[in-house]
Amino acid sequence: MTTTNEYFINDLRNVGPQKPLGYLPLTTIEADCGLRVDQVVTEMADKGLVTRTFKAGACNIESGALYVYHPAALKSVLHQHRKVLQEAGWPTDADGFVIAVATRIARPETVLYDAVADAFADHNNPNRNDRKFKG
Repeated sequence: MTTTNEYFINDLRNVGPQKPLGYLPLTTIEADCGLRVDQVVTEMADKGLVTRTFKAGACNIESGALYVYHPAALKSVLHQHRKVLQEAGWPTDADGFVIAVATRIARPETVLYDAVADAFADHNNPNRNDRKFKG
C-alpha cells in the first residue's frame, strides 16, 4: 500500500520514458514527504533526469517547485507539438519549455493545454481540448 508521502514523491520518481515531466511544490517535498530538496535532486540526477528548482516567487507555485524531466522523452513530446508551441510563442527546447510551464499558464481546453498535459503524461485530464464533446 502506498502512503501519502510515497504518492506525492512518486510524481517525481515516475518521471521517465512514459512520463516525461513531473513537479512538486517545495513545501510538499519537505513537509509532506520529509525529504530535503537537494536529496531529491541528487536522486533524480542519479537516474539521468534533469531537474530545475524554482524558489518561491519565481514560478506559479507559491512555495516554489522542483521540476524533473526525462530529456529524450520530453524532447519527443515537444517535437510532436512543435507547431502548437511555436504558434503559442512557447519554447520548443526542453529547458525553455519547463521554464514556460513553471512561469506561464496554458489555458484549459486549448491545444497548448493538451501539449502541456502530454508532457506530464496527463492524458485523461478533463480540461484537455481533445476531450471536449464534439458533436
